Amino acid sequence: MRTISAVGLLLAVMLLSVNVQASKPISGVTLFMAPWCGYCMQAKAYMAKHDIAYREYDVDTTAGQKAFEKMGGTRDVPAGKRGIPFLVWQGKEIRGFQASRYAEFFQLPD
Repeated sequence: MRTISAVGLLLAVMLLSVNVQASKPISGVTLFMAPWCGYCMQAKAYMAKHDIAYREYDVDTTAGQKAFEKMGGTRDVPAGKRGIPFLVWQGKEIRGFQASRYAEFFQLPD
């Protein structure tokens, strides 16, 4: 009887460790946003819900605009390549907000 309990305990510990590894927190994200931007607020809410740590730059400030331009963002580009929210993570970029695109970007389940 003890052998079965020990095996059950071992399996439970193994399953818990798999779940912990699968939910490893995401960090190192840079978010360019503006307080008036509705999509930016949705992006922030999505990242909060999924425990994604990010550094935030407000593009309406001088420092935020300089950082935005340095990372490749600008307001003087074609419509499909501009805009906020603008996220940078692990050398990848994504603009705008759509939950399914963020799930794919961060490799999360929908």
